[in-house]
Amino acid sequence: MTERLAAQPHWFGGKKVICYHAVTYGYGLGELIRRVTGRGPARFFRDEIARPAGADFQMGLTSRADIRRLAPLDHAAAGLPPGAEDNPLAKELVGALSEGDLMSWDRLSAVMPAANGYGNGRSIARVCAIFAMNGKVRGHRFMSPRMVAEAATEQVYGDDLYIGRISWGLGFGLNSPDYPAPSPTAFHWGGAGGSWGVMDPKARVSLGYAPNRFLGTGA
Repeated sequence: MTERLAAQPHWFGGKKVICYHAVTYGYGLGELIRRVTGRGPARFFRDEIARPAGADFQMGLTSRADIRRLAPLDHAAAGLPPGAEDNPLAKELVGALSEGDLMSWDRLSAVMPAANGYGNGRSIARVCAIFAMNGKVRGHRFMSPRMVAEAATEQVYGDDLYIGRISWGLGFGLNSPDYPAPSPTAFHWGGAGGSWGVMDPKARVSLGYAPNRFLGTGA
């Protein structure tokens, strides 16, 4: 995947634009992880984040036994989020995510760091707690308070070609009139189908939401 992405011509003719990489983002970061640590992103996440944080969350299933733990996914309401009906990027993403048998083992076990996570509301909240607690959870230091602050600092603000007007941190949406968070000091992100993770370092509170009714491509 990373080789294919590297070979892609620029979609916008070399012009700088703001555009959310809904699926490809994870492959780029995963390749950095692999080159630095020698481990793939799923294994790195399991060893360095999920297990120390006590989060029952996986990037692709590793055991067929876990299939019985999956809630049935209702795709009856699947579709584009409000306002994205005429967005060609959104249409392409929805089509790609809905292709094939979503319950096949090939799909369930695929390492797609940005688009194939399995967990529940509690595990999402547990991972988000790393940021809400300024980088330290259960006595384990995951990152420095400086990095938490950097993640919640605006990197760019403007019209995203996929999402619309948004204030971006380091991979998170920041509180703004266009993408409001529960509090001014919280930052958050939604996943395909309506899942959601929120973290607020000032309030020291995190929240996770994991529906099994697929409501669209974002929360």
